[in-house]
Formats: sequence, C-alpha cells, structure tokens
Amino acid sequence: MDVLKKLEAEITETKTEVRMLKEKESNTEVPLASLNPELHKSIAKMAKAGADAAVKSAAAVDKSVSFNETKENGEEREKKDEEDG
Repeated sequence: MDVLKKLEAEITETKTEVRMLKEKESNTEVPLASLNPELHKSIAKMAKAGADAAVKSAAAVDKSVSFNETKENGEEREKKDEEDG
C-alpha cells in the first residue's frame, strides 16, 4: 500500500511539474513571437545600411575613375597642344 501511495504522490507531483512547464512555455512563447518581427526589422535595416554603403562606395569609385579619366584626357590634350604648338 505504501508503494502505491508513493507512486500516486509522484504522479501528482509530476503532473504539477508538467503543468508548470507548460505555463512557462506559453509565457515564453509570446515574447519570443514578438521578438521575431523585431529581429527581421533589424536584419532588414542592416541589409539596407550595407546596400547604402555599397552604393556610396561604388559612387566614390566612379567619381575617382571619372576624375582620373578627366585628368588623363587633360594631360593628353596638353601634350597634343605642345606637339601642335
């Protein structure tokens, strides 16, 4: 009889623990679900910032190339003018 009572007590305790764990799970689920969209927003912001930086970098390279081409064209004209002159 004592063994049965101990088993019943363990079962009751286990059921209580399971109930508490389910409660904790549901309490954790809601904040976790709300963090997911925030995470996606942050990732999108980081991606946009990276894309913006890439565009600025490309524009800076383009300006540099354009400046160098203009400088080279000017030097070529000067040489040509000197040769013609």
